[in-house]
Amino acid sequence: MEEHEILQNIKDAAQDALYFYSNRGKEERERWVVKELLKFLGIPHENSEIISHEQNSKTDVEFRKCSFQIKEIPDPCILRSKYYKDQYNAIKSARKLEDIELPATVAQDTPEITRMYDLVLLESQKLSESDVYLTTKNELDLVFYVTRTRASLVSNEEINAKDFVNLGWRSISCLNAKQAVVLFASKKAPAFFKTNERQIFG
Repeated sequence: MEEHEILQNIKDAAQDALYFYSNRGKEERERWVVKELLKFLGIPHENSEIISHEQNSKTDVEFRKCSFQIKEIPDPCILRSKYYKDQYNAIKSARKLEDIELPATVAQDTPEITRMYDLVLLESQKLSESDVYLTTKNELDLVFYVTRTRASLVSNEEINAKDFVNLGWRSISCLNAKQAVVLFASKKAPAFFKTNERQIFG
């Protein structure tokens, strides 16, 4: 591959990353999370079945009878969108590879070691108390995408439906790059959540 082709690929990748992590890319990110969850759970689907709703809707993404509300759990104080914007601005005007001077990584404290299960439980509790979801959470399937580093994977021994049953959500799931887990499914939840409840996929 010629140098100009490599450089163009780098520019294209930086532009794609900038869009994906921008506000304009929010709907695409949310659909991607749903696709990843379905892939882990082994649920065949067509992309056309995964539908974004308007931002003021109670549902982020609809899939068959599912009404997904998508939440990310990132590292604390992450400035990811700024990082990708700075990265793209540093690359876009480069005429050769040696012209590229990537910005210094934004300094941030290394997060303490924690459990993904604890993070999801805490965020589930916080959201259940929010006025935004008080009247709709029993119709929503809450999904957490955990990008927090130094967070251990969920183990079978940790999962306890009693931790989630009184929070009011129709179902609660979580995933990261290595696993997906349906932590809780109410009687009203879509069938595949109930079938896969408290099973770990990865």
